[in-house]
Amino acid sequence: MSINPTSTVKAASKASESNVQSCIVHFLPDNYVWGGIETYLANMLPILSKESPHRIVAIVTQGGRLYDTLKASGVEVYGIPFPFKKHSLVRSAWVNPWLRMFDLKIYWDLIPLLKKLSPDLVHLHCGRIEQRLIHLAGFPLVYTYHGYGGPYSIEASDSWIAKQFNTLARPLFQWLVPALSGMLVVSQYEYKRLYREKYLPKSFQAQVLHNGIPMQQLKAAAAQSSRSALRQSWSVDDNTRVIGYMCRLRADKNPLALLKIAKQVIRRADRKNPVFFLVAGDGKLADQIAKAFEPGGELYGYGRYVGFRNDIPALINACDITISTSLHEGFGLRVLESMLFGKPSIAYAVGGIPEVYGHTINTINGHDSQSQLTPFEPGKDWLIEKGDEAAFISCLTEVINWPNERFAALAAEMETHAHQFDLPNHIQQLNRFYEETVMRLGIDFTPSPGVSSLQVPKSLAPESQALKSQTAGPEEKSSPEPDLSSIS
Repeated sequence: MSINPTSTVKAASKASESNVQSCIVHFLPDNYVWGGIETYLANMLPILSKESPHRIVAIVTQGGRLYDTLKASGVEVYGIPFPFKKHSLVRSAWVNPWLRMFDLKIYWDLIPLLKKLSPDLVHLHCGRIEQRLIHLAGFPLVYTYHGYGGPYSIEASDSWIAKQFNTLARPLFQWLVPALSGMLVVSQYEYKRLYREKYLPKSFQAQVLHNGIPMQQLKAAAAQSSRSALRQSWSVDDNTRVIGYMCRLRADKNPLALLKIAKQVIRRADRKNPVFFLVAGDGKLADQIAKAFEPGGELYGYGRYVGFRNDIPALINACDITISTSLHEGFGLRVLESMLFGKPSIAYAVGGIPEVYGHTINTINGHDSQSQLTPFEPGKDWLIEKGDEAAFISCLTEVINWPNERFAALAAEMETHAHQFDLPNHIQQLNRFYEETVMRLGIDFTPSPGVSSLQVPKSLAPESQALKSQTAGPEEKSSPEPDLSSIS
């Protein structure tokens, strides 16, 4: 994509004019929900804001969980009022992925705030019509595509009407692309899909940067709760296999499949290793899930629904296994967090989940998406073909019946593999992306006094080899277009 430097922010030269610290604004209209994007920002922004040579600012929905979490973490955060009450019917429709693109009220508040902050870059984490609005206001814009279960995904369309709508929406997405000065995608799979489904023109060069997790912080958070105390609170002993299921309980995560899988696994479980299903999260299907574990429910006595929780690391640590029945995942943070705590995670091989295990997508479902990570070989057996509940049940039953020694033997190997995704590696690559973007635009990107613009702070230097972003940029390829030869 060609960039016209003269079209960038009028205030972009503020750093050179006043020699003040440059500024990057991260924007996400989270609208009070909490999912993978919110988890990523809650983990990443506190560290980035402390370690980055640039001023980091967040703008999110005022009064939401993300706003409160970032504020408590010391991030410079500003809230945008959301025009509807948290539990109103209007709000429920408004956050519908197809209707929310017409939500313009929030940007009437956003643009004046951006003009006041005068950022060098605006980093979007959810892109619809806002890309054009921010661009027209004169701000350079980069965007991370985290992957969505419904909007801008023909593959994820679960009905003929949705498929037709998403097909017709492609020109809108392509119309928004020229507003971007750079774009990151969280997995090779989503990167390939965006080109394959023609949401991105071949002339536009996106890059892949896998998400990272703050491993030390997650370990510390888990240590604040006793594993044995949590299990005792659920009335389970050491012989019971606790199976964790933690996600937003909405259709694309396929939580109702959990109920069918759980019933079959309970029937097959060895008496020596009884099973207990722990479900955490909220969403439109939460009531149906909760009722299954209540007296008279089909899973009563075999698990517990604990609702939305802030102590997910501790819950994962208290489990023996985690599972994901999601039909669409941009990356798969929960699978990665499970690996950090040495817990086998059984999941459908969708989106970026196989990349978390370091395996190529084409070993699972026919799509070429080569990973540069060192593969975790046992994880290949835990990747189930999308929708194959029988295989899922068989795999989960087998893992439940493992001897304790096998769980212990794999735990250290899983944690070592997870360190390839340590957040410092991710932030190092993210800072490099920022630097390359502003250099291409000709913006004077002034860091904090005494910090070289291209220098990575020592506290961010990874112990292992930095996670590499997969790029189709001109430095790696002689052709100006991405390598899409493997796309059918």
